Order: sequence, then C-alpha cells, then structure tokens
Amino acid sequence: METLTPGSEQPQQQSVLEDVFDTRAYNKKIKQAQNGLYIVAAIYLIVGIIQLFTDNSEDWGINIGIIVAVAAIFIALAFWAKYNPLPALIIALGLYLLIFILNGIADPSLLIKGILYKAAMVVLLIKGIIAANDAQQIKKIGKQ
Repeated sequence: METLTPGSEQPQQQSVLEDVFDTRAYNKKIKQAQNGLYIVAAIYLIVGIIQLFTDNSEDWGINIGIIVAVAAIFIALAFWAKYNPLPALIIALGLYLLIFILNGIADPSLLIKGILYKAAMVVLLIKGIIAANDAQQIKKIGKQ
C-alpha cells in the first residue's frame, strides 16, 4: 500500500507487515504484557512492605532494600519489554519463580501464603510470553 507523505510528490511504501497484517492487535498484546510487568512490580512492592510490617522483622532495612530492588528490576524489564518483549518476559518469569523458590527454602510456610496472587502473577507473565512470541512470529513473517 502506498501513501503520500505531506510535501512530497512521491508515494512512500509502507512495510510489508502493515500491508499483510493488522499489527495493532499484537502491539496491544505487547502493551498488555508490559503493563503486566508493571503490575507484578507494584504488587510485589506492596505485598512485600505489608509482609514486613506484619512479620516484625529485625532486618527491616535489608528486607525493604531487597523488595525495592526486585520491584525496580521488574520495572526495568517492563521498559525493556517495549523494545524486546520476549526475553524481558522470560527473564521476569524466571526471576519471579526464583524468588518464589528461594522464599520457600528460607521459610516453607511462604509457599502456601498468598498462593492465589502468586499463581495469578505467574499466569500473567506466561500470557505475556505467549503474546510476545505471537508478535515475534508475525514480525518474522512480515520480513520474508
């Protein structure tokens, strides 16, 4: 499909991908996956802070530092997901599962506490990975 650019007499060729596929749906999925990472970061931060206050931990400073650092990593991955979503989401899922496992080793009762929200976070990240993979496949098709 050719379009005229303002102030130009010559038509400009749009990408083959735009001619063949409507990429808006895939971009929307990528945006949803990116937003999912922001949600994971926010929930991790909020739940972590609430847990600190309810556990009366002696290492409050260290724990809040770890919680904020992990939330910051999820936010950084969300920014990266805009440009390269699949690796960012895979790393985010791996990080989330690693934290889940390490917390379970440190305190096995944490494996059960909040299991519904933890499962929801994993599902959210997996859905993001699927959407990012779909978008990547469409881009590959458009480049052929």
